[in-house]
Amino acid sequence: MILDKISVNKIIVEKLTPLREGFKNKNNKFSAKGYCKDVKVKVYEVFDENQGILREFVSKHKELSKFFPKLITYNNKYIVEEWLKGK
Repeated sequence: MILDKISVNKIIVEKLTPLREGFKNKNNKFSAKGYCKDVKVKVYEVFDENQGILREFVSKHKELSKFFPKLITYNNKYIVEEWLKGK
């Protein structure tokens, strides 16, 4: 699988690169990092079509949102969120 960009709700994520050796993670779901305009982001495939709705709830919750990356967009297949630098 060779991708260089993906569109989620008309938001284009470009310069995609895999997070591991390939674009599929241990759960056989799509997972990559890329750029939405000049913002580094993570794109990943959901386990359930309602996962995006849950992620949106967390993103809007005052206390919970502190512990998660900023949500950019989602649909029933993918979630796009700001990239967090790891340790």
